[in-house]
Amino acid sequence: MTRLRWKAGALLGVVIFLVHAASPVAASGDSRWNVFEALSLIHHGDLNLDEYQPRIEASQHYAITKPDGHYRPMFPAGTALLATPAVAALEATLHVLQPVLEPLARRTASPVSAALLRGDLENSSVAVEILIASLWIALAGVMLHSAALELSSVGTAAALALVFAFASPAWSTGSRALGMQAADMLLLSGAILAAVRAERKPVLWAVAGALLSFAFFTRPTNAIPAAVFAVWAITRGRRPFLLLVSAAAPIALLFALRNYSIYGALLEPYYRPTGAPQGTLGWHASLSTALVGHLISPARGLFIYAPILLAAIPGFFLWWRQPERRPLAAAMAAIALLHYLLISSFSIWWGGYCNGPRLFSDVLPVFVVLLIPVFDRWRGHNPAFKGLLMVGVLCGLWCNGWPTWNQGPANWNTVPNKIDGHTERLWDWSDPPFLRGIRGRT
Repeated sequence: MTRLRWKAGALLGVVIFLVHAASPVAASGDSRWNVFEALSLIHHGDLNLDEYQPRIEASQHYAITKPDGHYRPMFPAGTALLATPAVAALEATLHVLQPVLEPLARRTASPVSAALLRGDLENSSVAVEILIASLWIALAGVMLHSAALELSSVGTAAALALVFAFASPAWSTGSRALGMQAADMLLLSGAILAAVRAERKPVLWAVAGALLSFAFFTRPTNAIPAAVFAVWAITRGRRPFLLLVSAAAPIALLFALRNYSIYGALLEPYYRPTGAPQGTLGWHASLSTALVGHLISPARGLFIYAPILLAAIPGFFLWWRQPERRPLAAAMAAIALLHYLLISSFSIWWGGYCNGPRLFSDVLPVFVVLLIPVFDRWRGHNPAFKGLLMVGVLCGLWCNGWPTWNQGPANWNTVPNKIDGHTERLWDWSDPPFLRGIRGRT
């Protein structure tokens, strides 16, 4: 049975990766320097981008700082570090396969595809981003599948992995760029799996601690799951907490020392409340709008783009009635709620140019976990509720699948005008992004 479950998880991972990697629309913007950071580390032993000065100038220094006399992205280095093994493996594989791939490259019309086939990761960085991000989402799906197997049936576990991969922003946001969101979904899924299995093997709290510590240095919002997991570990006893902290501390120390050597501070400037490229964190005039918009805006609402995740609410209450599931339910709900409040406090709450609920997508794994008790009771649900669940899945499949195959939803951010200057469009039901490309306007 264990071997069968392993094979099922591997098959799910392969399917998720192939579909995501084949989806052509990319969203490389803020993430554009991550592949170059990884290449710099591989070939020069550092994370600065000095060797890419012509590219930096061609991009008009987009998202670039120079804090210590060296060019560096303004976004956290954690994502690039996490991607480095995959970038190195891809580069080495393409080099070995050149006798086979070079003839294909000569017959390929796309310059990006031709560069990738030739092993030129610099000129194919957009494709490299999609490949590695798709791998991360596939691994996240496999880990959520494994976590669900610890808590539920084979059928429920498979269904949840597919919902995560294809009926949520894991597809429309996570795998479209090698960004912080993809890294967060991967690391949080791994931490959840480790914590669930730690009920049988407490030493796995150390794995959760290491993953969450690293996650904090990919994106500051991951302070929330790190803190919640710490509280959760305390409720399981002194040893789980010490294991979590002892694994988290060395990683945090290494990042802090690196940051101090570059910025003269333990954290990068991005981690300050006013350190993000746009907007500030805190109380703002549009807070109430943000609170509603993150849920039901036709352009950014989580429950518009992934209606099935609404079922996480009854899922929480179903588990709350079970004492053995209550700590897990409380941890998942706390992460979701606190993250929601945090991203609503960001003045640019819609996340700039993106597709759907980008800022909410970091914590998709916790919503998926809370779906488990709802799916477990599938046979007991009345036909109307089953119908609603199916509609939620189908809507999510469309809203998150269509933008990966058609450029129209991405163009919505700038056509007919730029969303950052016309936020009223976030509420325009006559022109939602997920219908762009099928009604004449692209």
